[in-house]
Amino acid sequence: MRALIIQLSQSCHFAVFISLLLLISGCAWHNSPPLPLDPGNLTAIAIPPLSTGNESIHLWFTDPEDTRGGPEPIDALLDAVNSAQKSLDIAIYNFSEPSLANALIRAKNRGVQVRLVMESDNLFKPVPRQLQTAGIPINGDGQNSLMHDKFMVVDGKTLLVGSANFTDNGLSTDNNYLLFIDDPDLSEVYLEEFDSMFSNGNFGVTDLRPTPREDFRPGGTPVEVFFSPEDRISERLLDLVGQANKSVHFLAYTFTLDDLGQELVEKHQSGVDVRGVFEADMLPGSTGTEFDLFRRAGLDIRLDGNPGLMHEKLVIIDGETVVVGSYNFTRAADERNDENILIIHDAIIANLFEKEFNLIFNTSAH
Repeated sequence: MRALIIQLSQSCHFAVFISLLLLISGCAWHNSPPLPLDPGNLTAIAIPPLSTGNESIHLWFTDPEDTRGGPEPIDALLDAVNSAQKSLDIAIYNFSEPSLANALIRAKNRGVQVRLVMESDNLFKPVPRQLQTAGIPINGDGQNSLMHDKFMVVDGKTLLVGSANFTDNGLSTDNNYLLFIDDPDLSEVYLEEFDSMFSNGNFGVTDLRPTPREDFRPGGTPVEVFFSPEDRISERLLDLVGQANKSVHFLAYTFTLDDLGQELVEKHQSGVDVRGVFEADMLPGSTGTEFDLFRRAGLDIRLDGNPGLMHEKLVIIDGETVVVGSYNFTRAADERNDENILIIHDAIIANLFEKEFNLIFNTSAH
């Protein structure tokens, strides 16, 4: 397993130390019975090999080749669920990971309020039905568009967000990332988005009011937040790419936004280093893909080499700013689906994502 876990919380207690010893010995939580941990004490996993210097932000990547050892996104999610004391509010496109479902049921049984919104097309699969049978409410979007978010708010103050669905492959063999951000203000805006969907049934284009606040500073790091379709994410992406002076590196599960594609071509023609990786399985039969445009323009664009999915949605600009979230670079994601992105202005965090980009880029086909 591979993980880049950013900053060990100073409040970790003896229970975390015990779980670390078990983890190092190969006894991962999702393969063994849960430890009798005090949820009020458990806050983070593992001694980090890399650090942003920001105690509020943690970062995990999946390790499809299982070469590095250490916790992965599933461990972070289990840790968060086991640490919850009051509430767990989850917006997730797809959910099939059984150990995480069992952890949610245990949380509900110890008095934590657990609520979910999901894509309706996935609502009647075995794991969501198991959760509903256990008394956990799940509301589907009921739309032709997708409820494509992937986030969890813990106790109204901590956010876990990224590119991974809560599935066996999404949390192991696919390329994905997960961010843990301890910030009540940022969590509040995500909780408001969740409540708009769960309580008011506002999915997709049924509520186009812009997000009232977009700028946050968890641990002092500038972060912007945008939701689709209300916040016109593609316009902000065009602005960011237009400001690039040195480099734009991207990972794309799918990419069909013509305006953004043309902007990247123009940046390449002006001397900016523009490189990217596409998920190979999405290209055959893909209508309107920018892949051919990029290749004709001479960009170094590759097809991923992961037998699973290269599922990351990622843009790194000038090695200083990173765009992450659930948002694929498509018109549907921009205009119809429920999506979210974070724009993180921090060179250290951007560098960690740059290393992930290079790892995937260098193992991808020309």
